[in-house]
Amino acid sequence: MSDTCNVAMLTTVGDRCGIAAYSSHLVNSLADLPCMKVDVYPIQEGKQEVDTYQQIADAVNNGRYDLVHIQHEYSFWGGCLPGTSRFLYQRNLFHLPVVLTAHTTYSAYEMLKLGTEKRVLHKIVKQLLLLNRPWVKSVEIAPFQNRATIVHTNAAKQLLVNRGISAETLKVVPAGVPKIESSNDEGKKFRQTYNLEGRRIVSIPGYISPNKGYELVIKSLKQLPDDVTLLIAGGSRTEEMVEYQQSLRNFISDCNMQNRVVITGYLTDTQLADAMEVSDLVLAPHTQATNSYSVTIPLSCSKAVLTSNQDCFVEIARVWGCLSMFETGNGEDLTAKLLYLLGNNDERQKLAKSAKTYAAHMSWQNVARMTRDIYQQVKSCSSRTTS
Repeated sequence: MSDTCNVAMLTTVGDRCGIAAYSSHLVNSLADLPCMKVDVYPIQEGKQEVDTYQQIADAVNNGRYDLVHIQHEYSFWGGCLPGTSRFLYQRNLFHLPVVLTAHTTYSAYEMLKLGTEKRVLHKIVKQLLLLNRPWVKSVEIAPFQNRATIVHTNAAKQLLVNRGISAETLKVVPAGVPKIESSNDEGKKFRQTYNLEGRRIVSIPGYISPNKGYELVIKSLKQLPDDVTLLIAGGSRTEEMVEYQQSLRNFISDCNMQNRVVITGYLTDTQLADAMEVSDLVLAPHTQATNSYSVTIPLSCSKAVLTSNQDCFVEIARVWGCLSMFETGNGEDLTAKLLYLLGNNDERQKLAKSAKTYAAHMSWQNVARMTRDIYQQVKSCSSRTTS
């Protein structure tokens, strides 16, 4: 058995995808480790022709690799509805052990957004769909039954164990904290570009998505001092999110908050670091989350962060003390915490110091070592099985 571990990684690529950024950091950090070789096979988002999946399988099954590592999110394979996903088709074409990183572990109920569905007919159809047990299993269980499945939190691991996934195959590896560099002008140009001079800034970084709780923060602005501005530091990644971004702008207008909310559009890493530089407080008011690049970015920049009490954030806060929290969806609690933190520089500095400590411990170099150990376990087990 060769000492080198050869891995084929399937992932999205490019600048405008958080998981693509995650994978890029991971691959680059793995490349710095001895006895590691990773080749990337790009995933085109959405349901592709079957020939596309067969071509990838033919390339991966050629004898060069010890295992295949798949970055999984439902939209990569066409979605979660019956007949839309080709993930299981692709995975079953591989003749190698599969390691999968589960970036989302939502239930079928959550994926259907049944809790917020207002259209009567749509709600009935979704309720009937939940009675389709083979389909529910295909989205809640089957994707995560691999030689090893990486999740980002202990809560996600327990969730999958409760669904019947073997605990031995589930590996908890938090997302790494990237290093991003600002323009080194203390955010002066960024402030000028977005007319933020003389303002106190609370920001929500990352791609615009309905699960990030913008509306709750916009409502809270009315109860904050007039010099506080919400900076939405990012833009839409997909056409679907362009439509949502317009609805968000309409909501801002309906609340008469046009002068207190700034949406930047897409930002490069340097511009994102500049946005963090000018932020007095960074927010992650997510209504739903299993992990978030929107939190690792401010932690990388040693910023004070206020998040909703989603399980993935609670785990970080409990161990590292680098996040302040409010009850998910509770506007009164959010407003109270915003007022407290904006008025308490010592508390923000304490959070920022803890953020710096967390970022050092959860560097991508450390995450790469944890991932390499999983590869080696899978490779060793596969060797024993075939010998």
